Amino acid sequence: MPKTIKKRTYEFTQWGDPILHKPVKPVPLNEIGKPAFKKLVKKMFRLIQGVGTGLAANQIGLSMKLAVIEIKQRNLRGLVPVPPTVIINPKITSYSRKKIGWWEGCISCSEARFWVERSEFIKVTYINEDNKRVTRIVKSWEARVFQHEIDHLNGKVCGEQVVTRNGKVVSGAIISESWHK
Repeated sequence: MPKTIKKRTYEFTQWGDPILHKPVKPVPLNEIGKPAFKKLVKKMFRLIQGVGTGLAANQIGLSMKLAVIEIKQRNLRGLVPVPPTVIINPKITSYSRKKIGWWEGCISCSEARFWVERSEFIKVTYINEDNKRVTRIVKSWEARVFQHEIDHLNGKVCGEQVVTRNGKVVSGAIISESWHK
């Protein structure tokens, strides 16, 4: 892990930044638990407060296979709170065949929303902040957020390939936030 992390001021990387469009590097397992790593994770959780439900490290300019997720109770259909979750070196090992479309936003493209089809549930394996391997099946909103953040870590940005309501795939589409209101 770079020593400059301790003093770095983070800003959200935006659409078009090269770090968002290429896969990031795995986190060395010996870095997990070090003070600088713990500080970074805390900072990532602070950064998403009030602006999002997840954040991948490349969204703050770091090529690390690390993301944080926290879903607080909101008045959205089907939303279930998810406690702060750290996912390190995640891999989705299976996807449900059933897809559900919904509007997604992204911190790295804050002025747009995208209609995205995602698997209703996934099986995912990752390392947690205690350096333990976790394998879980996640569903509903949590599965959507996991898929969104893991896409970031794999160099995919929400909106690069959008499926419209009639099932048409549109590449490179940016849809205005006011378009769907």
